[in-house]
Amino acid sequence: MKLKNINMRATAIIILGMIISFSGNAQKKMKYENETYITGVSSVQDEISPLSKDLIMLNIKYKYLTLVKEEDIPLIHNNYGTDYNEKVCLPVIRSTILKSFSAYTVEDIFSPVREELMNELIEISRNALEEQGIILKGLFVIDIGLPPAVMAAMEEKLLTQQEILVQQNRIQIAKMNAERQRIEAESIAAYNRILDSSLTEKVLQMKYIETLSELAKSQNSKVIVIDGNKPGLPVILDKDQ
Repeated sequence: MKLKNINMRATAIIILGMIISFSGNAQKKMKYENETYITGVSSVQDEISPLSKDLIMLNIKYKYLTLVKEEDIPLIHNNYGTDYNEKVCLPVIRSTILKSFSAYTVEDIFSPVREELMNELIEISRNALEEQGIILKGLFVIDIGLPPAVMAAMEEKLLTQQEILVQQNRIQIAKMNAERQRIEAESIAAYNRILDSSLTEKVLQMKYIETLSELAKSQNSKVIVIDGNKPGLPVILDKDQ
């Protein structure tokens, strides 16, 4: 059985870096010293292949959003010019991804631990870009690809873990049923011990007499045959027999 969640594709691992708000950040062109700059939010998609801590080659597709304000254009122009994305943004984010992912195993990356990884990735990238007048507005991991052999091994591991959980559940249910049966058996045994100790000869004789009295009150005519020498259950005959 193929596990959909082990496919490790976009819907399984999309991580939103930050909440993005486009209000007031619409793109527009700005002229500065004969160069044209785009201010507002820009989107760039990229792909990179870092090594995990356990030396597994990953294929990561990601997207980031940056915001450049008009008042920061002079700084950006003096330092990098219009191709600031290629000179600053991509190198910073790629370098951070390579370093951050190398500190975690593949198992960590596909577990809740990845939140720690993403927080670290975002924080480092954001601080580095802000120093250059560029604001990181969002960082998304769209897809994390794994080598086929690694994916197959992880699928097998998950299947084994699920089977172990099923067997443990069955064992637990069997133990609960055995305990319930033991309690029931002990209750029946205790009841029988109490009953045996209470059914003395006098008690039985009293019950015998009570039974005969009830039969005598019956409106139907009956003949009751009793062995006086050996008391036991009476033989009841209809009058017509």
